[in-house]
Amino acid sequence: MGLEVFLLLIYTTFRIYILGTQPAEVITKFQRPGFFSSLNVSVKAFISLIIPYDYLSIQNNITESNLEFIFYIILIMIFFVGVIFIFVRTNNFKYIILLSLIFLVSISPNLTAGYFRPQLALIPFLFISFSLLLISWKMNVNLKFYAVTLSMILLFWCSLSHELIRDWNQAYKLSVKNIHALIETDINPQKRNIIIGLPSRFNQAYMLDYVTGAYNYWKHGEFIIKDNLSDLVLTGALDDASLSSDIKMLKYPGNEFEFSATGETQYFLRVDAAGNRYKDKDIAFNLSEKNLFRKPTVLGLRVKTDSVDVYALSGDKIIKLNE
Repeated sequence: MGLEVFLLLIYTTFRIYILGTQPAEVITKFQRPGFFSSLNVSVKAFISLIIPYDYLSIQNNITESNLEFIFYIILIMIFFVGVIFIFVRTNNFKYIILLSLIFLVSISPNLTAGYFRPQLALIPFLFISFSLLLISWKMNVNLKFYAVTLSMILLFWCSLSHELIRDWNQAYKLSVKNIHALIETDINPQKRNIIIGLPSRFNQAYMLDYVTGAYNYWKHGEFIIKDNLSDLVLTGALDDASLSSDIKMLKYPGNEFEFSATGETQYFLRVDAAGNRYKDKDIAFNLSEKNLFRKPTVLGLRVKTDSVDVYALSGDKIIKLNE
């Protein structure tokens, strides 16, 4: 509990003092007062507690009928049904209530913030795991059932960990490749520069969010910001082929453009921003045509002034859109 609060404090400090976010926005950004908001956070936390996938990957595995994923779901259901059966058979309903309370206390910071993501499941997982083991020891339960099922679950986690490491390695290599493409692009540091279509998510791997920092470090070889780039719209994907798929682009008169995701699981996203519409004095865009995962696959963009340069990732190169 203390560790989770500490991590939230670090996150809040970073958002306020490094990114310049208003304190009220950090606290209330994801808040949706009411029972259904708390229920939504609790359900997400419980899913993250037992299934080591991000939510999009869970949907994708269900859609694709992934046998390995289905086997894991069956295994985890057997484990939970077995645990509940032991509690019910021994008339220890109080332990079910106790575990539920421990779970709610462990996610209380998330209930306050109105937000949960799979990467935040570590603290609840540790609390519930140790509590379950202590309760089993106190009840003098035969631990063979726990040992067998948990061993099979751990074997699955080892396989998944190998896949995650591969994903992060691939994400890193593609990120470096795109950074080099940006460095080779003739960007005017005196103007506002906006980048469209950089890959940002690959399953659970994060890539080029807030590209300004990575771009300046690789270009200048030091931790200093000399050039500002704004990656307003990025892309994500859930499979290798979609990750490397090109973005289809159409140009219309008046510096208007339309981008379409071509990969099966490829989509557009905005980091730390709500809504599918955006406009300011220089540009305006709209995200539309959502896929099976309710993620937008079409981006309509209009460049309104000459004070901004807009670039897009096209294959292995960064191209300038407006003239």
